Amino acid sequence: MSVAKKTISFSLDSASIDQAIREIEKYRDDLLNALNDLVRRLTEDGVRVASVNVQRLGALDTGELADSFIGIYNDSTHVGILRTDCWYAVFVEYGTGVVGAGSPYTGPFMTGPVSVTNPYTGNSYTYSAYDQNGHGDDGWWYISERDGHRHWTKGQPSRPFFYQTYMDLIRMAEQAFKNLQV
Repeated sequence: MSVAKKTISFSLDSASIDQAIREIEKYRDDLLNALNDLVRRLTEDGVRVASVNVQRLGALDTGELADSFIGIYNDSTHVGILRTDCWYAVFVEYGTGVVGAGSPYTGPFMTGPVSVTNPYTGNSYTYSAYDQNGHGDDGWWYISERDGHRHWTKGQPSRPFFYQTYMDLIRMAEQAFKNLQV
C-alpha cells in the first residue's frame, strides 16, 4: 500500500484499540525503515549525480573532481552526507576572478570564507570573493600541476555542480516519496 492510503479501523473496546495501536506502531516502524532506505539510496545516488553534474556543467576537470565524491550514510542517525575531498572543488562551484564575478554563483550555500589546502603544493587558499586578490582584468599567472607550465587566467565562471546535485536530489526524493510503498 502507499504511504497516503493506510487505513486502520477499530471499535471502542479495549482489545480493538490495543490492536489498532499495534498496527499504528508497525506502520510507523515500516515507514521509518522505508524512509531510511530512501535516504541511503539518495546518498548513494548523489555520488553518481554529482559526477555527472561536473561533466554536464563543463567544469574543466582532470577527472579528480568528478571521481572525488563520497556518499556517507550514518545508520544510527539516518543522515546521508555527500562530500568531496577535491581541494579545488570550491573554486569550480563558486567561480573565480572577474570572469566568476561576471557569472556568479546563485545557490544558497556560501556562508563565509572557505579555506582549502592544495595537497600537491601545500599552498593554502582562502576563498571569500571572486577577485579577492584584486587582479581585475589583468588576471594572473599560475603554474599548472597537470603540465608544469605557466598559464594566464582572469578566472572561471561558477559551475555550481554541488548546488545542482542538491536540486536534483530534492526532485529525486520527492518522486521517490510519492512512490514509497509501506
